[in-house]
Amino acid sequence: RAMTPAFSIIVPTLNRAETLRHVLPTLGAQSCQGGRFEILVCDGGSTDGTADVVAAARLPNLRLIANAGSSRSAVRNAGIRAAQGRFVLFNDADILADPRLLAAHEAVHARHARSAVVGREIQIAVLDEIGRPDDCSRYAHPAKNARQGAAVAGRGDRQRAPSRRRDRRC
Repeated sequence: RAMTPAFSIIVPTLNRAETLRHVLPTLGAQSCQGGRFEILVCDGGSTDGTADVVAAARLPNLRLIANAGSSRSAVRNAGIRAAQGRFVLFNDADILADPRLLAAHEAVHARHARSAVVGREIQIAVLDEIGRPDDCSRYAHPAKNARQGAAVAGRGDRQRAPSRRRDRRC
């Protein structure tokens, strides 16, 4: 009998195959104490080969939810319906996850069980701006007070994957 995952990472997408090539490995590299998490790529009807990119990622905990809806909220809701994890985490299709993202979220949830946990986004134009997708150490920041309604998981930053738009900067 399979164990229930601690986290469900929902990645809503529409025609973001190019950025998913970079994003999925950063999500697959996550670890958490429970050891179990799932990644749900919820596709709103992509025509750019998104399904092929998801299949090529070859992650055992990765599922594609095809034709999940025609609006961003419908796609996210399809992910929530399919999620099996105790906690749901949304990660856009152009966000590179720090390898400590789930561990940081897990630690804050353990200390503040009834709090929402959010991460900070670092916008970059190209991967060379940070070195490697998993090199977020210079963006570390302390956890914020969870009693304010949301806690920022320390060192759980996210970074935008490169895109065709060149106006994104740190």
